[in-house]
Amino acid sequence: MLLITFSGLDGSGKSTHVARTADYLSRRGYRVGVLPAARISAGGILVVASHILQRLTPRARQAKKQTTSAQSQHQAYAVGPAVRPGWRQRAVSLTRLIVYPLDCLALFLWIRLLHWRGYTAVVCDRYIYDKMANLPKANGTLGRLMCRLAPKPRVAFLIDTLPEVARRRREEHDASYYAAKYAGYRQLISARRELTSIPSTTIEETQEAVERVIDACIAQQPIAFTYRTA
Repeated sequence: MLLITFSGLDGSGKSTHVARTADYLSRRGYRVGVLPAARISAGGILVVASHILQRLTPRARQAKKQTTSAQSQHQAYAVGPAVRPGWRQRAVSLTRLIVYPLDCLALFLWIRLLHWRGYTAVVCDRYIYDKMANLPKANGTLGRLMCRLAPKPRVAFLIDTLPEVARRRREEHDASYYAAKYAGYRQLISARRELTSIPSTTIEETQEAVERVIDACIAQQPIAFTYRTA
């Protein structure tokens, strides 16, 4: 099975290139499954469950509306080095130590299921690398464990977008979130050689670069790609 993954900041264009890549592979004769990895993670499952609860119970809907109106437009999230020292940092580290390996096992099972159902290619919108970018040391013990548990992609893309550009495209978090996450991705690209970093330019240019890398991989040729960073 051909496993291709896309990682990057919110607003980097991952979902756009996931859809275009799935269409490209379909035209080449592959039976393609698109897997939004965030949806099958522990956090994603909690979000989905929360949305279902809000739809089912009027009281929950009202509470959600009141909470939303009381909050500011953007929120700051605990990401890697941005987490303040103390009990909060230890709690976040412990949660990641438990949840991240479970998320990797869930990915393994889902991809095996898609393979069993006859899919010949899977394109993932986010992957374990997006979680590894949250870690203080991307290639530390937990990061290496995650890479061993999750299936290894044939091609793993990082859509490299500057934090200020990504925030303008998709302004969901505050500036500190994007800056901290971007620093995590830069650390990750230096630590994981299997990641191919592609600068986000226009949709067409970025997609052409993606397809060149995939073509080289399918042809089992060395991937010589000028956008790759060390």
